[in-house]
Amino acid sequence: MISLPEYLEHNWQLSSSEIDDILAYFKPIQVKKSEHFLRAGSQCTHIAFINSGVMRNYSINSDGSEVVDYMTSDGDFNTVYQYFVSREICPENIQAVTDCDLHVIHRKDFFELKENSPTFQNLVEQLVIDGLTCKEQRLKSYLSEDAQKRYENLLAHQPKVVQYSPLRYIASYLGITRETLSRIRNRKIPEV
Repeated sequence: MISLPEYLEHNWQLSSSEIDDILAYFKPIQVKKSEHFLRAGSQCTHIAFINSGVMRNYSINSDGSEVVDYMTSDGDFNTVYQYFVSREICPENIQAVTDCDLHVIHRKDFFELKENSPTFQNLVEQLVIDGLTCKEQRLKSYLSEDAQKRYENLLAHQPKVVQYSPLRYIASYLGITRETLSRIRNRKIPEV
């Protein structure tokens, strides 16, 4: 578990007063396992910071099956930023994989804080850059790495996602079948 104040202090070296100014715009909420934070077909009006828990972003493809687009856990922000900014109807869902303790900010408050706080504006710019980098790395991984390597990367960078998510979510996120994921997980890794 990492709280939003801890995240702001440790990752951004913000002062207590800067943290208090930012926290004034966020509201704590809990989302129970399997509840939706956002449903496809509605506007994306909030950004969540995950103090604890695991969430997944997913969409439904043309054959009616779920495709996990993104997974987040403790210390991550989650939204569908493109639709948060554009105010268009969002085609994605965000669902709690586990019980989640969140800090959320509404779109109106987000843009007000961003306008009034150069510190928050810098934080948002860096988060957008980090998000784009993550998506580029994920695409590169799909194009150049095998399933085993993609799983190892997920395990190294998001162990809580692997620990608490059903196999079907992890497999979808990695772009592999559940059977392939089961074989990878059961494979013994030789000791060095």
